[in-house]
Amino acid sequence: TLYRHVNNRDELVRLAAFQLTLSRRMPGVADAHWSDLAIRYAESLFDSFVGEPLLIAQLLKGELGPHAEVDVLEQFLGAITQHGFSEIEGVQLFHAIGMITIGAAAGSIGLHASTAAGQPWRNAMQNTLAERDVAELPRVRRVLPATLDADPIPWLPALRALLSGIAAARGESLPATVAEKISHP
Repeated sequence: TLYRHVNNRDELVRLAAFQLTLSRRMPGVADAHWSDLAIRYAESLFDSFVGEPLLIAQLLKGELGPHAEVDVLEQFLGAITQHGFSEIEGVQLFHAIGMITIGAAAGSIGLHASTAAGQPWRNAMQNTLAERDVAELPRVRRVLPATLDADPIPWLPALRALLSGIAAARGESLPATVAEKISHP
């Protein structure tokens, strides 16, 4: 009966690993600020997708759907609603975190793959610009030196902006420890 829900043993193992990773890292409600819950969920989601890149492929094919999400969502809602979020707000936060972290994970996987293939992003960017006329892309050329060695996937600042906005809408600020963790991972 399991194979009605998954295609094969490998998919079942990946889904089990995905579920265990997410559930294992969800902090207790009593000892965490809501934003810490959100950050830990984001980190576990990012680590799961980067650690198992085939999950991204399954997601894109529509093969990683509700059967992988509902239990994690239920746990997340159970934790976040204890901090004054409605269930609808919890679902919105859950999906916003997913969009940021899954996008970042896909970018990270691509960067690692290009490096493994012998064409690191830094070199590829320099080669691409060298192929173009010097007068082309003036804005890119101006910012490139400052950005070549920067983290090309700054997902934690995007997460901080999201959480800060939610905190402001709730009439609060992020705790200093949470804000610092997101700013300086």
